[in-house]
Amino acid sequence: MKGIYHLNQVKLEYNLDVLRQLDVENSTLRSQQKRKISRFRTSLELLKAKMAKQEMKFQEEKQSLESEVERVTGQFQEMQSRMRWEFQRGGIPIPRSSGAGSDPSGILSFRRQLMRSSAEKFRQVWMVNEEEAKALIREALEADRIIRVQQLGMPWEEPRLWFMDNVGPLGRRQEKRDAMQVATKLLEGGIREFLGIPDPENSLEFQVGSPGRSREFWE
Repeated sequence: MKGIYHLNQVKLEYNLDVLRQLDVENSTLRSQQKRKISRFRTSLELLKAKMAKQEMKFQEEKQSLESEVERVTGQFQEMQSRMRWEFQRGGIPIPRSSGAGSDPSGILSFRRQLMRSSAEKFRQVWMVNEEEAKALIREALEADRIIRVQQLGMPWEEPRLWFMDNVGPLGRRQEKRDAMQVATKLLEGGIREFLGIPDPENSLEFQVGSPGRSREFWE
């Protein structure tokens, strides 16, 4: 009997040790699961806050885009009404919208009239700018004439500039190239070099000229 009792006692002690170890492991697992649950809850709160911010941002962008669409639509309608008024004032017929029953000849006629009207407006703007440019060139030539004749005592002859006789936009390619060359020379060397006027500081006529003229110039 004592042997059986001792054997049962050993078994019970062993089972108790096993249960204690299992309880320790379960406690460790419970603490780990609690920490995971805490992290997941924190992540969930962060995701909820981020989602709320994104929704607010999307709502603001939606309102901004809606207001932008309304503004652009209003500008388009205003421009459309203004173009219709311009066409009606200029006597240009407005073609119907393209569709199954649209008239191609009417659209082509409208395009030609629109191009003709645009060309006329371009010509008017060109004429105004051309007159202003010619007036500035005349002022520069007059200033150069006064400096050479009155201050330097040198003869002055007005240079021949072909573009001063031009009226209206340049039509030929050669004229356009000449105009570009004139503008390039004016920008790079100035009007004195373009018109062929010698520089008083570098001219031999003033360096080797008579003392009286040099004295008169500097006085």
